[in-house]
Amino acid sequence: MLRPRPIYLALAGLLAFALASSAIAVPILDGSFAGFSGSETVIDFDEVALTPWQSVTTEFAGLGITFSPNVWFENTRNFTNFDGASMANFRSSGAPGGALPPIAFSVSFATSMTDFAAFFASNSGQTITLTAFLGATLVETLSFTDAACCNGHVLGFSGIGFDRIDISGTNLIIFDEFHFENVAEPATALMLVLGLAGLALAGRPAGTRSQA
Repeated sequence: MLRPRPIYLALAGLLAFALASSAIAVPILDGSFAGFSGSETVIDFDEVALTPWQSVTTEFAGLGITFSPNVWFENTRNFTNFDGASMANFRSSGAPGGALPPIAFSVSFATSMTDFAAFFASNSGQTITLTAFLGATLVETLSFTDAACCNGHVLGFSGIGFDRIDISGTNLIIFDEFHFENVAEPATALMLVLGLAGLALAGRPAGTRSQA
């Protein structure tokens, strides 16, 4: 029976551990978009012609995102950092069909992403929570309490893998200018190759020698 050498097993284990711990989530908390690569996708919600308080789900699918059916288009806010059109998790009393209270919602990405951030605003003292998922696995959670109404705060994640973000709050949420990208990490890719090589070596018999 073939038995792997202990040194190969140790190498494979160390590499597997390194791979598991190589991705470290970096919260983007009330900062800026400066940490992005500069080639990220940016959606400011002016790309598609919509009517005020229209329900939005798949309208931006061509740009890589879809929403759960709890998001409405609105263009009446003059918040700091907001630029014209924005989205909301509630519906105003003046909207067709009447008012709807704030509802948690999700944004799904067409492919796995590593970085995401957007402008978010809520009422004074209210909390906004972003929860990132990769498939059914919870990856990271970020909560932010808005100190004052009507300012757009940059919130998001960097350096993780995710394909959906659930967004909820203790009150209304208005958001604008989505930035997202998938940035390959060369060091992680190299570690993956080394890890696979180590696992392959672990399966070689102890007496194997190279033949001339």
